[in-house]
Amino acid sequence: MRILSIILTCIGLTTFAGNVNGQVKVPESINLSGQWHFKPDAAKKGLDDKWYEHDLQTGDPAQAMIKLPGSTDEAKTGLQNPKKPNLDGLYRPNMYTGPAWYERSVDVPNSWKGKHLTLFLERNHWVNHVWLDGVDYGTHDNLISPQLFDLGVNIKPGKHRLTICVDNTLKFDLGPFVSINYEGTQTNWNGIVGAIELRAADQVALDKIEVYPDVEHKLIKVKTYINNVTGSTIKTNVRFTVSDANGTPTSTQVYLNVSAGKGESVIEKNIPMGEHPRLWDEFSPNLYLLKASLFSKNNPFRSEKNISFGMRKFGTRGTQFTMNGRPLMLRGTLECAIFPLTGYPPTDVASWCRIFKIEKSYGLNFIRFHSWTPPEAAFTAADEEGIMIQAEGPVANIDVRENPERNKFIEQELFGIIKTYR
Repeated sequence: MRILSIILTCIGLTTFAGNVNGQVKVPESINLSGQWHFKPDAAKKGLDDKWYEHDLQTGDPAQAMIKLPGSTDEAKTGLQNPKKPNLDGLYRPNMYTGPAWYERSVDVPNSWKGKHLTLFLERNHWVNHVWLDGVDYGTHDNLISPQLFDLGVNIKPGKHRLTICVDNTLKFDLGPFVSINYEGTQTNWNGIVGAIELRAADQVALDKIEVYPDVEHKLIKVKTYINNVTGSTIKTNVRFTVSDANGTPTSTQVYLNVSAGKGESVIEKNIPMGEHPRLWDEFSPNLYLLKASLFSKNNPFRSEKNISFGMRKFGTRGTQFTMNGRPLMLRGTLECAIFPLTGYPPTDVASWCRIFKIEKSYGLNFIRFHSWTPPEAAFTAADEEGIMIQAEGPVANIDVRENPERNKFIEQELFGIIKTYR
């Protein structure tokens, strides 16, 4: 069982304010929330009959449209649950398992001509397959981190037909009590939850920024990822500005001259935080804002991201945890994706701030998400409220020796958690 012990230790990822993502400003996006054409495919004929090549049609007018973000449970689509409600867990009046097809029209503006487009789906169960105007853009099967489909730079302005097939058929047995799809709590719902966006970025743009606070040296280590899809090396500039909660700059602006090669480039820079940076802890959750801008006089590419973070040092002293050099007692509770009104977690910051305020009212400072990881909004709210999070991968009570393909999937999920929420 040594391998299982190692995997579960790695999956138990504890994250604190400043470790980062924070709220990321999207350069340009179209919110795809609203009414979608819908067609269930319990017989699994959609792929063979090429439903992605034409508008979806259904013989049942009641099932012709569905609201996203949301689930088929909320739309009362699927088989009626033959069991009676009991006290074992969440009761689903309607249950649907299998492929379900979602389609809508998307109007790409003229200003997006030549831009790099991606489709962002925040949370899904389980395999999503995407087509635009019948062109196949592949599948993703990650459960916890967002699914991001690269649509390239050749999408012309105008109306397009976006088709998504969501198949919530269980791909692996992740364990009897894994919170990501346990029928007693979150359930294995079909649908799309959270942000559903078509995003546009310049062909050279900031992709991801990580902030690592160094309290001892009064600085932050910033790791910046630049995505270049032009096919050639581009010279550009990156500017960093840090301000406090009142908008007051904490240091002078930092400029970097960058040669962004094809694909992904990574640059690292230390940025001073002044002589007396305000530290983050559960009692004083002080936050800063890092603004990063990519620009140049010699090319048209522009990009900007805003990242919130806290200055904190989590460590150990003997057998004790410490926060900023002081002893820390983790006083926490367990969260198993129990959201009975929807069957899935909220994805807005206000809802998570409410949850964490209730937790704090009981004197707690820590929350363990059992065999799942909450959406981005939970991390943002935790930073604001002074809550510490233990995030976990989608696995519980299984022997890793049984299924190498499942092991590979769990590892994929772990890296998705780290890349998205660290």
